[in-house]
Amino acid sequence: MHARRVFDSMDPPARDSMTWDLMLLAYTRNGYLLEAKQFFSQMPQHSVVCWTALFIAYAHNGNLKESKVIFDEIPQPDLVAWTSMLVIYAQNGYLSKARKIFARMPQKDLVSWTAMLAAYARNGNLRESKLIFDDIPELDLPSWNAMLSAYSQNGHLEDAKRIFHMMPATNLSSCNAILSAYSQEGDVPNAKRCFDKMPQHCMVSWNAMLAAYARAGHLEDARIFFATFHETDLVSRNTMLVAFSQAGNIQEAKRIFDDMPFWDSVSWSSMLFAYALNGHLDNAKEMYDRVPYRDVVLDNSMLSALAQRGNAAGARRIFKSMQYHNLLSYNAMLCLLPVDEARTMFDRMARRNQVTWNVMLNVYGQAGRVEDAKILMDEMPQHSLVTWNSMLTAYAATGHLESAKSVFENMPHRDLISRNVLLSAFCHCGEFASAKARFDLMEERNLKSWNTILAASAFHGQREKVVSLFQRMPERDLVSWSTFIAALARNLDAAGAFQGFHTLMLTEEPDDSSFALFLVACSHGGSVEAGKSCFHSMERDFGQNPTRQHYSSMVDLLARAGSVADATNLLSSMPFEPEGLEFRSLLGACGRDRDLEQGGVAAKGAVDLDSTSLLLLSNLYAPGASSSRL
Repeated sequence: MHARRVFDSMDPPARDSMTWDLMLLAYTRNGYLLEAKQFFSQMPQHSVVCWTALFIAYAHNGNLKESKVIFDEIPQPDLVAWTSMLVIYAQNGYLSKARKIFARMPQKDLVSWTAMLAAYARNGNLRESKLIFDDIPELDLPSWNAMLSAYSQNGHLEDAKRIFHMMPATNLSSCNAILSAYSQEGDVPNAKRCFDKMPQHCMVSWNAMLAAYARAGHLEDARIFFATFHETDLVSRNTMLVAFSQAGNIQEAKRIFDDMPFWDSVSWSSMLFAYALNGHLDNAKEMYDRVPYRDVVLDNSMLSALAQRGNAAGARRIFKSMQYHNLLSYNAMLCLLPVDEARTMFDRMARRNQVTWNVMLNVYGQAGRVEDAKILMDEMPQHSLVTWNSMLTAYAATGHLESAKSVFENMPHRDLISRNVLLSAFCHCGEFASAKARFDLMEERNLKSWNTILAASAFHGQREKVVSLFQRMPERDLVSWSTFIAALARNLDAAGAFQGFHTLMLTEEPDDSSFALFLVACSHGGSVEAGKSCFHSMERDFGQNPTRQHYSSMVDLLARAGSVADATNLLSSMPFEPEGLEFRSLLGACGRDRDLEQGGVAAKGAVDLDSTSLLLLSNLYAPGASSSRL
């Protein structure tokens, strides 16, 4: 190190306290922690600057325990030392420790107040952040920006806008904070308006605007905007990588990844998550295994990927193998655990943020424990829109329509998710007329809105309404098509179901549910050849292995058409153990054809005969048939 050579060349009497301090700072700022510690022990005297530089170096290296030990050894820490220790705890998420340091400080300045405010905000506790903000003796621009960022980072757009308009002065950081708030909401029009009005831009501004396009799913706009960048950095490239990953465009995500000059944890994690999100867990695991280094960001990405796919066993293995867990690690695991185990983990967590509370609330909701969910919501330090929507969803899913309506009416803010959930609640509780009226009054609708009312119309047997709604839909997905085909099949409109399925194959790739619905339509319409063609096409043309449901539907189709021998052969060759449903289909066909031999086989298969099977059996041995054949 050049600085050390200069230091060693100096005559010892020429080395004053500043010289020693500067040499120590050279070690700490360049990451030479071991050398810094050895040099510190050789120093003739230690100033507060030296002590502070050393404990900050340990903190930057991730050793917060040793950092605190060194801090406690300082004979008389000054304001900078106190504030530095506070910032260390705040930035690493140790809210309770930061709060204790803040309380012990003999004096505080604006940096201390602002650091404490940011610590609460980072933990999702905006109420305490606001109390700190209100207690600051004299607000300066960084204090205003800290409060603005607190609201922005926690998704409180309206509060962020209010603070922004109250500020006596703004700077580039202020503009970036409000731009980021719009960006996080995916509010492209306001984000673009804000971006265009800014007197100057930096990479943070460009990246925030890019993220707004990406979060809103405007990939083409994001691509065009990205092309206008005079320069790009790792953040902007990662933003595009994440955008394509979340959109399921693995090829484009891989192209961006391969074109990057270097990668960080976010890059590796985003590509890993792209694979996992699209069902390529093997590729995700392969990428995870070949990363040249492991850190908590990468571990969390693999953990989250497994969580997204519901792979609880794999997630547990990753979680147990991790050397270090942070808040994101625990939040990812919470959503996978059984409700009581999740609550135990929740209670043991040293830190929680808004996401933690919302995940636990959602776990209760998914388990149908709405009373526990309501108690938890009442205990929460604050409620975000996600909180309200989770509680609304819990009531809606369990049929508590009045409670769902009450939550909806009391929500301070609502979005399309809120309106869709309430629409689902009306449908779930059989209030179809009210659901239809609410749907008609919605100023904004998305695919979820249309699919919900389409499914409700299908459930109530309103074929004409289903056809009308389906034709009016601005966009459709597999759920829309499957609902449409199912409605036609239930109404014995086999021809309409056939046409719908063939149109579907031209626009989407059918899934196993689509094939099952088509086979049901074939069964009702007596279209044996069409059913056979569909059944064989699943594996041959689409690479999908028929499930028990497909075999069962095919047996039913053949049996209804009187092809008892074919149905029996398929029953004996299917890769599953035949069950009562398949035998009942065969038994019914044998009864119609008075095929006592095959009927006897079917009856033996239905060992535990229910009332339906007994009726079919009695039809088989109606007057004129001999029961001695059984």
